[in-house]
Amino acid sequence: MSPVVVARPARVFYGWWVALAFVVIVFLTTGVRFTVGPFLKPIVSDLGLDRGSFSLVISLSLFLYGAFMPLVGGLVDRMGARPVSHLRRRNGEPPTGDVPPLRE
Repeated sequence: MSPVVVARPARVFYGWWVALAFVVIVFLTTGVRFTVGPFLKPIVSDLGLDRGSFSLVISLSLFLYGAFMPLVGGLVDRMGARPVSHLRRRNGEPPTGDVPPLRE
């Protein structure tokens, strides 16, 4: 009698879980960046600004974000993620780990 071979269920490749996590993160961050529209009037009235100047700042932010992403991506490919993230500290911006909590 030949031994019975039990087929193990196929496992999902670990890289697909990482890719799925990145898709969710990009989806959420893009959604947060573009939610200015519904909140424009309350933010503008709270800050005492006109809608044109506030919209200009948001538009400039989105333009610079899109313009610099290919450059930052090239730096990450060439140097690696860690040295590029340390460039933030040289420019005076604290890394995310150094930001104090909102409530203590």
